[in-house]
Parts: sequence; structure tokens; C-alpha cells
Amino acid sequence: MLRIQPTIASQQYEITAVLSTLENRKDKRMVLFENPLDVRGKNSIPFLSNVFCTRGLCAAALGLSFDDDGMVLVEEFGRREGRQGSTESISAPPCQEIIQKGDDVDLWKLPIPIHHIKDVDVFNDLDVHWAMVTRTFWDKDVAVIPNVQSFRQWMGNAVAIIDATRPDGVTFPDKNEVPAQAIKAVLSKGII
Repeated sequence: MLRIQPTIASQQYEITAVLSTLENRKDKRMVLFENPLDVRGKNSIPFLSNVFCTRGLCAAALGLSFDDDGMVLVEEFGRREGRQGSTESISAPPCQEIIQKGDDVDLWKLPIPIHHIKDVDVFNDLDVHWAMVTRTFWDKDVAVIPNVQSFRQWMGNAVAIIDATRPDGVTFPDKNEVPAQAIKAVLSKGII
């Protein structure tokens, strides 16, 4: 994992500049931005990216060898999907170190990065999330299918389908390019 300790401005393309530069270098490590700024430019919570960007990382997440990224991984996914597991309640899980409820919830306090490129790569989570945010009509482009997810009971028994395709004749915003000055700023910090 690559740990980025200097302050990174999420709204100045710096998170995207780091990830884009690493991608261009064929460096597919997970990246932990320890000191990102939130949408308003204030200190925020750490931001982790590239967790499942390769099949090897998916294999490692399942306890397999990083090199088991072929059929061993596919077979393990199939084996796990076909069996019901048990759940374990943890009293203070790390994912709940910061809890906000009700009026305390403020998404502007999150380090939400601005991304790049003109269209969506369906194999890139960042692109898919961008399309969902900018292209989805939540009142008509979401379908929930009940009673299909028995292997992940902690998530309920339904799946959602979100149509984030770009229909003809409707104007949607283009994706942002990563400005050259953002990449230059990140490289000048000497963090990658």
C-alpha cells in the first residue's frame, strides 16, 4: 500500500492526479491518502482508493495468494456465493470510528475527489460512480429486485440495478480532465 502523508486537495484534482499518475506507471497499489482536504478545503478523514483495482487484490482480500488471480479466484468466489455464512457482531468495528447521524451528517466534510476523462469506463469504479451521480434519474432509473441475495444476508435479500447510461438527446455534463497543473503540483510534492 502506498501511504500519502502530505495534505492533498481533493477538489483540486490532486487525488485524481496521484491515481492517474500511478495508473500510467502501471502501479496498482492501494493508496491511503492520510491527510486529504474536504470539499470546503478543510482537514478531513483519510481516503482509501484502489482497494479492489486488480484481481490480485481481490484474491488477497479473500485470503488467497495475490497470484491466485485467475480461475482460483473465480472458483473461490463461486464457492463462497454458493454457501451461507454466519455473521459476527463486533462491538466497535474500525469502520464505525466516525459516526454521524441526523443533522450532524455533512457530506461536504468528506474528501470527495474530482475525476477525469470524457466518458465512462464500465470496468473503472470511479467512472461508474461518476455516471451514477451525474446521469441517474433516481425516480425512474433504479430498480430493486427482492429475494435474490441469500448469500449476503447482512445486506438484506435484494439487489439494485441502476441505469446510468447516457441516453441520446439528453445533455449531461462531461467529465473533468485532470489539469496538468494538478499533476505537476502532486509530482512537485515528491509523494509519488
